[in-house]
Amino acid sequence: MALFSVAGPGEEIIVFEPFYTNYSSYAAVNGVKLVPVRTYGETGFHLPNRKNIEKKITKKTRAILICNPNNPTGTAYTFDEVKMLVELAVKYNLFLISDEVYREFVYDGKKHVSIIQFMKKFSDRIILLDSL
Repeated sequence: MALFSVAGPGEEIIVFEPFYTNYSSYAAVNGVKLVPVRTYGETGFHLPNRKNIEKKITKKTRAILICNPNNPTGTAYTFDEVKMLVELAVKYNLFLISDEVYREFVYDGKKHVSIIQFMKKFSDRIILLDSL
């Protein structure tokens, strides 16, 4: 429902690949185009640099969607990565949708960085997804 609330038919949402497969069907139901930005195993599936993400932003882009920690890779994005996405969303007037369903499943001494940490600067464009 979050996808439909920020984007309509023909509009775009950036998503980091590999991504939760159901995002594709959610978008397709309403004609929203997911624009994948590829991540790589060699970097632990962490986000690419800002320029590579910005290349995917067009006049049709309405949001950036992340899953943090990521499903299916398990990657927990760093503070700097999440901050970069907030900065891009502010710069381009985009929504930032953060699927944080797996936030309690972070291991190896890593910490989950929630989008909530950026609410004071960016509260009107953040959507936090959760589950039962």
